[in-house]
Order: sequence, then structure tokens, then C-alpha cells
Amino acid sequence: TLLEPQARALDAFPQAVGAAVLGGVLGVGQTGRPLLQAVADDEARLTWLVEATRALVGRLAQRWVRAAEPVVAIDDVRGEVRAYLDTVVGALTPAGRVAVLDNAVVAHELDRVRLFSAGTGVAVLRDPRDQFVSQLLESPSAFEAEAFVSLMRERYERLARVLAGEAGDRVVPVAFERYVTDAAVRAAVLDRLGLPASQTAERTDAFDPARSRANIGIHRTHPDAAAVDRVERALGERYRELVGG
Repeated sequence: TLLEPQARALDAFPQAVGAAVLGGVLGVGQTGRPLLQAVADDEARLTWLVEATRALVGRLAQRWVRAAEPVVAIDDVRGEVRAYLDTVVGALTPAGRVAVLDNAVVAHELDRVRLFSAGTGVAVLRDPRDQFVSQLLESPSAFEAEAFVSLMRERYERLARVLAGEAGDRVVPVAFERYVTDAAVRAAVLDRLGLPASQTAERTDAFDPARSRANIGIHRTHPDAAAVDRVERALGERYRELVGG
């Protein structure tokens, strides 16, 4: 509610920029709310965050009005957003710690990592057959096979473009199945993030590999084997290409 005027003010800006600020990073309108959650119980920090965001929107609005060409405006906006994100994340991260924005940006939009002056995105991809069955079991607005394939094919191709683009060297794709079954894979991801596994403890209250492993292969017991096979034939090869086999 505090940021609704800011959300409306950003409607005129490029969609990716508005979503990156108010959705992917702050958490407005997202299931996971990384920065808002971090300050929700601290009135002073929450007020500071809101004011910092208001100031950003004001600067963006001024640049947007002044810019004669949209391309110039987008470059200016990215610079303002980068400075804002670096300041906000830095201010909310305790000394000696590394900020992790969990579920802040979906995998196929990880080109937004460019909005940070430093940082790495991790794209965790799940076997599409299990992902298909999981959303059938858990979501009241689940997709049937054809719609699911169409959606995921588009997302896979968007992620492929991210990996092939200028943000590609800052994005790490990893298979969910390997991540939850192999401690060495988790250690490699931590090393890539600059968090040596030897100095990092796993919090099983936040992530329990044993519990996650129970979700591997759930497609095998799904009654509609034909739908599962359709998903595999359409998406399986591309999925394996993206996660390295």
C-alpha cells in the first residue's frame, strides 16, 4: 500500500525496468518479497526503503520527461536503477554478509542481473515432467499439457537468449535434481557466488535437500501418462541442453 503511487508512476517506464524495481527486487506483487520482508518488522528501515524508492521514481520521471529518444531514456533509467539497487541492497546487508534475493527474479528474466553493478543469478530448472505434474497438484489455475508446453517452451527460449547475451556470464543454470541430490553441485554453486562451501552452513529449516529429493520423479505416478509423455517429447531435450545434459 505504501508503494502503490510508485507502482502507478512506473507504468510509463519500460515494463522490464518497472518490474525489476517493484516486483523482482522489492517484492511488490510477488509471492516472495525479499527486501520488503527484510525490513517489514523495522519501521525505521521500512520508512527509509519507501523514501529511497520515492526518490528513485522522482529521478526516473525527470529523466523520462527530459529524454528525447526512448533508447537514451532506457539507458539513463538503467543507470539510476543500478545505483538505487546497489545502495538499497548494500544498506540492508549486514557487514561481512552476502545478500541473496531468493525467488526474486524468475529464471527467464535473469538478464535483470545487469541492473546490479555486481552479482550473479542462479537459474534452477526442474524436470519439466515433474514441474508439469507439480503445478497440476498444487495450483488451482494449473495448465493442461498443451498450454504448459507452450508456456515453458517460450520461457526456455527466453532463458537461452539470456545465457547467450551480455548477461550470460553472470547467470548459472543448474538442474534441480542435481542440486538436491549432490552436495558437490551445491558447493560448486556457492563457490560461483563467492560463498565457499567450507564457510557456509545449510539451514534445513529453509532448505532441506532430503525433503526436496522426495519430489523427484513424481510424474511417474501421474495417471495421465500421455500428457506427461507429451511434455517430455516437447521440452525434455531443451531442458537438458539448458542444464548441461
